[in-house]
Amino acid sequence: MIRNNNRTKIIATVGPASNSYETLLDLVKTGVDVFRLNFSHGTHNDHKKVIEHLRKINKTYKLNIGILADLQGPKIRLGEVKKNVVLKKGDIITLTNKELAGTSKKLFVSYELLPLEVERGHRILMDDGKLELEVIETDRKTQIKAVVLHGGPLSSRKGVNLPDTKLSIASFTEKDAKDLKFALAHKANWIAVSFVRSADDIAQLRKL
Repeated sequence: MIRNNNRTKIIATVGPASNSYETLLDLVKTGVDVFRLNFSHGTHNDHKKVIEHLRKINKTYKLNIGILADLQGPKIRLGEVKKNVVLKKGDIITLTNKELAGTSKKLFVSYELLPLEVERGHRILMDDGKLELEVIETDRKTQIKAVVLHGGPLSSRKGVNLPDTKLSIASFTEKDAKDLKFALAHKANWIAVSFVRSADDIAQLRKL
């Protein structure tokens, strides 16, 4: 099998559409160097099957295709959102820690300390960064107001990221510990952390 020897490497995430031996082999032939196992989804048994396929590919074709285990970390999410909700640039929206069915005017975010820890000017990203908001005020108790910088459609349970905010939430969860133990037992080449606030978070993982 001919491989590209350029120093640039290709990392591909394995999902339900790409976890069969045949599809993984096709991706390797196309040039994938490392496969990312996303521990936000799937079971350990699902990931084990992928690892076994990749070990077989490496042995059969004398390759060193890498395995990257990406730990989920704590997840801050939206709650339920009504159908056909679209946020438009310039809209002012309220985010609250009180559970409700979300609309284009008001959304529930699962992190209780959100109003206390954000500051005016902080960015709030939703749905893997597809939507971006900026905080304009907070009551420090139950809700904040934000302006939409980049809008789009929004649905239930999408992830929320706060890149400018120092959060008190733990960066390494009980689930992460179990997933890390699994990844090390199956000799993953790389461990990725999804929620990093400081070098201490990386140091803690390296100790483990």
